[in-house]
Amino acid sequence: MMKRWFVVGVCALLPCACAAAGSARAAEKMTVTLKGAIDTALKANIALREAASLTESQEISVAATRNDFLPSVGFSAGTSRSYSKQYSDVTESFEGTYSGSTSFSLSSGLELFSGFKRTASLRQAQLRLEAQRSAYARSREDVVFETAQQFLLVVAEQDLIKVYEENLESQRRQLDQIDAYCKSGKRPVVDLYQQQASVAEAESNLLGARRDYDLGKLELLQIMAVAPEVECDVVAPDMEAMIAAVSSFVDVDPTKEALSSRADLVAQRLQMEAAKKQITASRSGYWPSLSLSAGLGTSYRGSATYDFSDQLDNNMNASVGLSLSFSIFDRMATRNNVAQARIGLRQEQLGAEKLELQVKIEVQQALRDRETAQKAVEVAQAQSRYSEQALKSMEERYKVNASTFVELMQTRASALQSSYNLIKARYDLLIKGIAVLYYSGTIERAMPLLD
Repeated sequence: MMKRWFVVGVCALLPCACAAAGSARAAEKMTVTLKGAIDTALKANIALREAASLTESQEISVAATRNDFLPSVGFSAGTSRSYSKQYSDVTESFEGTYSGSTSFSLSSGLELFSGFKRTASLRQAQLRLEAQRSAYARSREDVVFETAQQFLLVVAEQDLIKVYEENLESQRRQLDQIDAYCKSGKRPVVDLYQQQASVAEAESNLLGARRDYDLGKLELLQIMAVAPEVECDVVAPDMEAMIAAVSSFVDVDPTKEALSSRADLVAQRLQMEAAKKQITASRSGYWPSLSLSAGLGTSYRGSATYDFSDQLDNNMNASVGLSLSFSIFDRMATRNNVAQARIGLRQEQLGAEKLELQVKIEVQQALRDRETAQKAVEVAQAQSRYSEQALKSMEERYKVNASTFVELMQTRASALQSSYNLIKARYDLLIKGIAVLYYSGTIERAMPLLD
């Protein structure tokens, strides 16, 4: 009896459990547009969050360097109790006595002059903070470009899946026709076997495209810092409108703008200015240093005749002093520090020169790639038109036994390749256009085009 009730209870709870599981699966689905993918990546991308942490760390360094201009204040207190024996003439013996003491002191120090080291160090920290912020801005551009590129590759795989599905359906229809021809004796049975092999190949191509699509989505989710078990539905953008918008934003030669405003180059130039301040800070060893100090203290002894409050008042002491120091011989430490700082500046200058050359090459290469992609689209469009017409003509010829099955297979393969090339060329053109914006440092300003 109890067993039957147990079964009834399980059956009653099963729909609820299934509903909960279904809602959990529904919660793991997400629909992603290009803008949504970029926004998510900018909020959650791990590399970008690491760059943000570096910026916060440099802000703390600036605050710490600024605090070096403040005085130091310290308070100390101490207490002790001692025991000692002394000879007493009255009792003619040694007698033990206890005594205690307490002291309080307050001290402060302020460095008035340190050979311009603190001002140079503060400016150096500020420049490094500005450089880190520029580096963070470049990291954002990296994430935007990487996300847009991977998103478009996934969308391209979507379109390729449709092409392979259409090809498979066409191959199956062709298989039915050839099967009918073979049964009627119009075609040899070898044509049937070859078409069956073509259907199997089309199925294999479709499976490969779906696998590439799934892998592409996993890479996109990784960039977005989203768990891989989340089911992601990618929404394709309006390709023609986006290609036109990106093309209108691309300058004829954006090299000049890239050299003046690309974030990583700005960061490198700021690091170069910070290196100059390091030379100034290193020269501080040639200058004297001047500091101000002040102190206030008091003490109490248990063996005294005054009480606690009177002793603290009577034993009060205070001091104020100036200290001037100058290094006569520091074993060439300052000279070596200055030399090292100059080498550091030279390294930063070489880094800026190297990066400027890299920027010029990257922009020019991106422009050439985009020009090539534009021509590839035109060629692919013409090839697709010709292939479609050739396939229709070949299918009609095959129906009337005016062509062989091998010729039909070759024409169909050419048409499939033409469709594949056209899809790849269109998406490649868009990606190459976005690449020009990325290498010229204007991709974040062009983000409204990616809506």
